[in-house]
Amino acid sequence: MSGRGAWSSKGRGGTLKRNKDDSTPPGPYYLLAKAPALLVGKAAQEAVRAYLTPTLDDLAVNFGVKAIQKLLNYGAAGLALDGVFGKGTDAAVRTYQGKQEIKVDGSVGPATMGRLLLPHIKRIGGKDWEVVYGLLKNEGGFDPGAVGTVDERDLGLAQINGRAHPDMSIAQRFDPIIAIQFNADYLLNAMKELGNRRDAVLAYNLGIGGVRQWIKAGRPRMWSPDGGAERDTTAYVDRVLDAYKAL
Repeated sequence: MSGRGAWSSKGRGGTLKRNKDDSTPPGPYYLLAKAPALLVGKAAQEAVRAYLTPTLDDLAVNFGVKAIQKLLNYGAAGLALDGVFGKGTDAAVRTYQGKQEIKVDGSVGPATMGRLLLPHIKRIGGKDWEVVYGLLKNEGGFDPGAVGTVDERDLGLAQINGRAHPDMSIAQRFDPIIAIQFNADYLLNAMKELGNRRDAVLAYNLGIGGVRQWIKAGRPRMWSPDGGAERDTTAYVDRVLDAYKAL
């Protein structure tokens, strides 16, 4: 699995920002646009209504907003899961931010999204929730509409690859609860196969087979599993395992 969330400087896909002219190109936030025609998530909805196929980036934005709406509804926000960041979603975000005592600005960035995800990560991840938290932060950057920069088939919070998991729909790969469960299940299986936590974490980056090849090679810090650019295996695992410490 590869790719970084759209909240990274090199990312693409789910997140949006508002320019001075009220346009909303890809950027670091989900928020309410001032002009109704520019509502975040609306482009994909309008394409479907016109019997057109939305672009992947427009679809990612729509599913990203749906994920936010779904998570807010766990707090009884009562939002329609339409994937459009309207006034109701804006009000729900602001109410949530106020209750959490974080900056009330109506913008859903990594901090707000991480807070929305945390109780579900703890519930689903159980005793390994810190690792699940770190995997989600590292893979999708807490961007529910992230599209992989190396492979655009990597989608959502967990960067679930469509080729590797053809049984999962695009909607499922963008779903936040499914993403958390996917990470937790993958970690559990990797632990059973490889026997220790650090190797299991690395398997999310290299694959279980890739980790076995890496072990046979003597566990080198710098490793290229496919002849491409070398990866710093120690830094990747440390970044995942230490992510929760910033809470």
